[in-house]
Amino acid sequence: MAKVVPENELCAACKCLHLCYEASQYTIDNTYGERLKISVQADQTEVEENTRAAHSLLSSFSKMNMQIRKHVYEAGVKNPEYLINDNIADRKGIESPNGGASGFNKAIKQGCSIVVLDLDMHPDKFKNLPSIKLASAINNRHLDFGNGIISECYVIYNDKAGKITTDSFSGDTRQTKERIRAELEKIKGDRSHL
Repeated sequence: MAKVVPENELCAACKCLHLCYEASQYTIDNTYGERLKISVQADQTEVEENTRAAHSLLSSFSKMNMQIRKHVYEAGVKNPEYLINDNIADRKGIESPNGGASGFNKAIKQGCSIVVLDLDMHPDKFKNLPSIKLASAINNRHLDFGNGIISECYVIYNDKAGKITTDSFSGDTRQTKERIRAELEKIKGDRSHL
């Protein structure tokens, strides 16, 4: 069995080989360059949607880096699609604000600390941003945030993204819903033409 050698103990040639191997496992996005790496083994049935959503996130958050991960299916669970700033995340294309609960549950089952609620995947279902209902649905996940299971939730709408973190939550439910709604209102836009 081969011994794993820590990176700091590798010679220059071995470090170069590691970098070359890693580079061969990902393609670099044409729009966002090194900020978005796409695994050559990503789920090809979802890579287009995952890339579209990643572009929305990256355009909204200039300090964000992402990877679309290798597709793996183990123990009846599909691995999460993303690494966002080195945290495991999954995109959920919900069809109503009530779908948020299912999205959170599935992401937690997959071991995610970040949930991406993608309202652009089904634009016909979200002609208007249901910020009040969605704020309430996200607020209902307060225990996930409070227990540290989920650290962030991103909501994609109209090619933009809003970010909900543990800082959005307080002991006051009404105040929390208002904070979340205010964040969602930042990405509101007109889709009445759809």
